[in-house]
Amino acid sequence: MRSLPNPDMENGADACFAYFNSVLGELLEEYKREEVLIDFTRDTKGMRVALVLAAIRHNIPRMRYIGGSRDNHGAVIAGKEEIANLNAVQATGRRLLDDARHLLRKATLPQ
Repeated sequence: MRSLPNPDMENGADACFAYFNSVLGELLEEYKREEVLIDFTRDTKGMRVALVLAAIRHNIPRMRYIGGSRDNHGAVIAGKEEIANLNAVQATGRRLLDDARHLLRKATLPQ
């Protein structure tokens, strides 16, 4: 877990993506993809989207989001947490299939 390098970065999805992409690249030099778990529960929506996109870009298969019943302030009530484990393999697999279809179409078009 690391803080963003710039204080106003949390609302810039592109800047967050570049940062998370870099950090995940460093992590994957030390750990296997299967050992990394991306938790995108907290922070701004832009940060969450950027983190998930960076994880998919690096083919990190395991992600989770913790939700559940909330109090009047919007915080999840302790003991009422619901953990949603997500597997990015479906998204990355579909992207690979799309790329393969595109390549096959391009290769079979008359020159």
